[in-house]
Amino acid sequence: IMELSEKAYVNVASTITGVDEKIRERIEPGAVSYERRFNMLKAFKGTNVRTGLHIMPVIPYLTDSDENLDALFEKGADAGVDYAIVQALNLRGETKVTFMTFIKDPEIFDELLDMYKTGYAPTDYRSDLAKRAAALMKKHGITGEYATRRAGEEKAGEKKEYEQISLFDKNI
Repeated sequence: IMELSEKAYVNVASTITGVDEKIRERIEPGAVSYERRFNMLKAFKGTNVRTGLHIMPVIPYLTDSDENLDALFEKGADAGVDYAIVQALNLRGETKVTFMTFIKDPEIFDELLDMYKTGYAPTDYRSDLAKRAAALMKKHGITGEYATRRAGEEKAGEKKEYEQISLFDKNI
């Protein structure tokens, strides 16, 4: 990856939705720990590889607290991530049935069922989440711009000018 990043744009991202391992074990049983994911991103710090923190899906009542989001962005900044993407949970079709079967907590079950009657988090919830995330990202110096390049990087599709050498040029 490092060698490739010297020749082309390389982006490595990890989905990390929280810092509480007990919640991770509930929503991602058997998955790699959040800490190992942050360590993987940190391994690319100071290289040409762009790194991203994908906080999605944000699950209402489980991973959407300001404390969780703040801790995620703090750890992301420490790992040197270049950007973060935050997106609320969507529940359409069979995914909704499977997810709601997973939710055993009666305190939030009815609220989630009502919240996701259309399959999407309500607009006001998504808007509030975006505002809170933007403020915390700013606090920790993380951009929300996936396509933003570091200083000196060429943009995707942009070609450097090279001089074509002739096979018949006698000065070679």
